[in-house]
Amino acid sequence: MVSLICLMFEITSEGLSRHHLRRPLTAERGVSAVNGSVFVVVSILQDDINTSMMEAETNRNNNSNTSDRSFENLSAKRKDVAGSSQDVSESKRSKISIDLRDEITTAGEKVKRALLPFCDVPYEDQLRRKASDVRDAMVKFSWEVHRTCPKWRNWLKEQMKNHSGVLCEIEKIRPSPVLNAYRNKSEFTIASSSNGTKERIVGFRVGSYRDGSSVVGEPYACDNLPDSMKLIAKVFQQYVRQSQYDVYNDQSHDGHWRQLIVRTSSQNDIMIIPVFYAQFLSDDEVDAEKAAMTEYFSDGDGVQCGVTSLYFRCLSNRLGSCRQHAVNEHLWGKKCITEVLLELSFHIYPDTFFSFNNPAAALLYTMVGDLCLEEPNNIVFNICCSTGTVALSLAKRVKSVVAVDMWAANIEEAKKNAELNNVTNVVFHHAKAEEVTNQLDRWLKGQSAVAVLDSPCAEMQSKVIYALRRCHFIHRVIYISCNPVAAIQNFTDLMRPKSQTMKGKAFYPVKAIPVDLSPHTKLCVMVVMFKRRRFHTDMMC
Repeated sequence: MVSLICLMFEITSEGLSRHHLRRPLTAERGVSAVNGSVFVVVSILQDDINTSMMEAETNRNNNSNTSDRSFENLSAKRKDVAGSSQDVSESKRSKISIDLRDEITTAGEKVKRALLPFCDVPYEDQLRRKASDVRDAMVKFSWEVHRTCPKWRNWLKEQMKNHSGVLCEIEKIRPSPVLNAYRNKSEFTIASSSNGTKERIVGFRVGSYRDGSSVVGEPYACDNLPDSMKLIAKVFQQYVRQSQYDVYNDQSHDGHWRQLIVRTSSQNDIMIIPVFYAQFLSDDEVDAEKAAMTEYFSDGDGVQCGVTSLYFRCLSNRLGSCRQHAVNEHLWGKKCITEVLLELSFHIYPDTFFSFNNPAAALLYTMVGDLCLEEPNNIVFNICCSTGTVALSLAKRVKSVVAVDMWAANIEEAKKNAELNNVTNVVFHHAKAEEVTNQLDRWLKGQSAVAVLDSPCAEMQSKVIYALRRCHFIHRVIYISCNPVAAIQNFTDLMRPKSQTMKGKAFYPVKAIPVDLSPHTKLCVMVVMFKRRRFHTDMMC
């Protein structure tokens, strides 16, 4: 492998000057601005590094009067390097690149474009791109079935012929009812500015330390955030800047302020959870900080934010992960916020899983309910039910719901939400899905069921799919995927012919429906409905 070395040149009014060698890169290049200067990053082969350094030094000494002459010398150097490498194989030729942008954007603008890559794209074009991505995923799924399920190839050939190259119908993408200010949860990073001022910033990081990026920008340009959330970020930034405690540093693991989690609801409730590393502070010092924060948001400058619920997440292990050692301590206000979805009320706590786009979630769950009703008197088996949003929204439309989740806290919240809404035809179980499918036959008492999978992860574990295959009372599967490409393995497992490993008759896809839950981003949810193969004609061999 040929390693690349990155030289950094500073373009100033005096000319082009070479700065210190940066860390080895593989194929990175670009331009950045620091303190008004423009830096051009040049990548060259390590074999030519000595020659290139001498040429660059000569160019700097001989052409320090004008930047135009510096660029001429740099162009000449590129030609020299290209000429000297003619006897080197194609894969080892010098790769020198200069990428001058028309304008250097601010950190806030970089944040917006990183988080919302479609921010300048008309919404109809966004939908077309997302629909195209879903179609690409279904094409990959089709060919994966062709590769792994030779028994279904005749059926697959006919399906792809009838559905323009994919194995089932793809319905028109469902747009989000709202395009801006739709996010009801954000996790802001608290860090020092990278512009040399070391100002404390509450915003979003572009990239990561692992990728060599430490840019943190304020979130005010992000159109997907409501104004209330932007105000909280600004006000808490003021609080952190006047704090005696520094921000947490991911590299040195020093400092204290790490993150600010904000949750809002359509009922004008606002919850904030600052994340703070205690490090070596005493309990009295931490308690004093909690008291100061409570005063700030209940009777100080923070009152303008309208916070209704204040928590504090204190991490004592300076090397521990944020989630692993998290304890959410309630400091002030209500212990939860309330959200309304499809005329149902849900209590939301700091760690509650809830859709970040409430109006689009209502559209999604209504559509899932419509799919469940395609056959009458169905019982729904909801896998990964979380706090009951899907199960409770379907309960009033189907005969009954059996819901499971492997996290006990989720099940406890789901039961409370059922009581809150007087829903009595849902049974929640704290268990893994594969552990309850054997009991499902007894619960169903011979009735057919539709399984609804809504995993917060990219894909379900294979053993969950195996368990669904074995449960012969499940006649249909509705799979809600936040990452269609990652879920292809699950889709394929549902379709594999019956075998010693894969018990039960196969399923086959009937339709796929893309739903946009995240405008201005590349994310798109896909719902796929599968039916159990009952007759020979269902999947022609």
